[in-house]
Amino acid sequence: MARTDARGLYRARLRLTMLAMLGVLSYFVVALWAVQVRDASEYRGRESRQSVRRVRLPATRGAIFDRHGRPLADNRPGYGIAIYVEELRQPGRIPRTVERIGHVVDQLADTLRIEREISESDIREHERRRRPLPLMAWRDVGKDVVAR
Repeated sequence: MARTDARGLYRARLRLTMLAMLGVLSYFVVALWAVQVRDASEYRGRESRQSVRRVRLPATRGAIFDRHGRPLADNRPGYGIAIYVEELRQPGRIPRTVERIGHVVDQLADTLRIEREISESDIREHERRRRPLPLMAWRDVGKDVVAR
């Protein structure tokens, strides 16, 4: 009789262990489904913002001379400060994003110790017409500003 009780207790423990393992496995399957299926679009959006950045590089040009050999146009390095608007986009309507970008431009102007060159209307116009391109906040800045 004691032997059957021990066997029954052993089977009960085995069933309880199997049930616990099945529960843990079920939890992992549901969590995996949530990440891969339910939240896939959110992660896909994050991934594309982090891994893809399109940068337009202009073609290099040579110097242009007149018929007497004097240079009309020459190559020289020019530095600009661009803001990637897509990374600062705020949920909701465009004015929230424009306000956020204006705040960032003001912070940059204070940090770099230069005057702000673009207005709120310039930012709004860029957001409406040239959204995929970076917003050029400052053009042709000096090397000291680039160093800061």
